[in-house]
Amino acid sequence: MKTMLAVSALVGLMGVLPAFGGDAPDRKRDTAAFEAAAGSLAAAELPEGVRAPMLTTLRQHPTETQWSGRAGKAIFAVAVRPLPSGPIRDRAVPAFLQVVHSLAVSEMLTAKSLLDHYAAAGLTDATVLRQAVLQVSGQLGIAGKSEGFTHQAKVQGEFAVAYVIADEGTLATQLLQPAELATVKTAYREAMHKQARELMERKKWQDAVLLWHHLHTRKLVSQALYLDAATCFVELKKPGDALKVLEEAYAAFSATASADWLEQCGDLACKLGKPGESLALQAYQRASATLMNTTSDRARGKLGIEPQPAKR
Repeated sequence: MKTMLAVSALVGLMGVLPAFGGDAPDRKRDTAAFEAAAGSLAAAELPEGVRAPMLTTLRQHPTETQWSGRAGKAIFAVAVRPLPSGPIRDRAVPAFLQVVHSLAVSEMLTAKSLLDHYAAAGLTDATVLRQAVLQVSGQLGIAGKSEGFTHQAKVQGEFAVAYVIADEGTLATQLLQPAELATVKTAYREAMHKQARELMERKKWQDAVLLWHHLHTRKLVSQALYLDAATCFVELKKPGDALKVLEEAYAAFSATASADWLEQCGDLACKLGKPGESLALQAYQRASATLMNTTSDRARGKLGIEPQPAKR
């Protein structure tokens, strides 16, 4: 028998969760949260050998609200949030249980011991990888045999508490399946690309290029990444590298690229002077053809005329 857990993002619900940390009253609430989580684990039916490591992890970080760790071959995570008070409490309980369940899963997915398994796929920047996995945790399915995967969400006093436990090897194998790995790789690329653009805004061209190389060597490229890399090389006065990047990008994407992307490619090639003239002309011509075809089809559609068949 297998259990499939689909993680929900629940972003809207997160906005109503009470905050933790800060002044003395908040520290008391942190302690209450820890006690609720520990009490829930103490009463839960847990796999043998897991309860003690879980409680130890909580005690080591008593002011946290999410915890993760390992117990032998198992990996676990716990999350706790206070329930709202007043008339809404009973109606809010199901949603809060789902929230803490999702938070516990996200916490487990970003545990270091689990993230280390992505190194074999080239995803070696730990900070970026954690951001990526958090971003797509709601898209990842976690499947495992029932004896190796345990989860529970319950009310403990004034708190919603959830824990998840899984066999680390089984979970890692599932997450490295092609579909799940592709999802994480795309998120990893986008997170690092965002960092590169922030560096570009501060005119740190060489630092941005280093991130480009990191992604390029792992074949985690995109149309926008190529143009940004070429821009960095132009700013670094390295026209040869810029042209090489643009030519590679044009060969890879020109057949499916938008007219806007092709025009940007041509503009960058123009900045390289005579060496870039040939590529610029090709890019502009294809952009023009793409734009005319699109405009023509739209115009025909508005007039109720069927698009003309392609010429042979």
